Amino acid sequence: MYEIEITRFQPQPTLQKFSVAEAVEASTVVSGVDDETAVIYVADIRDHADYGNFYVWLCAGRAYVRLDEHREHYGSFRDVTTVPRGEAVFFDEDGSTFNASLASTVSVASAKEALAHWLATGRAITALLWS
Repeated sequence: MYEIEITRFQPQPTLQKFSVAEAVEASTVVSGVDDETAVIYVADIRDHADYGNFYVWLCAGRAYVRLDEHREHYGSFRDVTTVPRGEAVFFDEDGSTFNASLASTVSVASAKEALAHWLATGRAITALLWS
């Protein structure tokens, strides 16, 4: 079973919760998130055990990605020389904000691809570098 929470901030903060049985269903739910600013959280729960959590924070065309499997793993592009310098500001689920260097973020498309890959395989995508 996959527990999904999607926090949207426009026009006002809202939280949507979904429980789906299959990874393909979870992928369908999260692939439809096209908000400029949002937080996607997916938990893989089987036999009352948590097999991992995947977070995607979206803001202004960038995504901050974290995979929780026994510890936190953050995804970034392997070649950070192509990423502009600077920082992006992301909203957390509670509406607070945090900064992340652009080098530690990925494109929204890459984040969605990483999430879809994790849902399909249970593994981190190798296209990203995981800390």
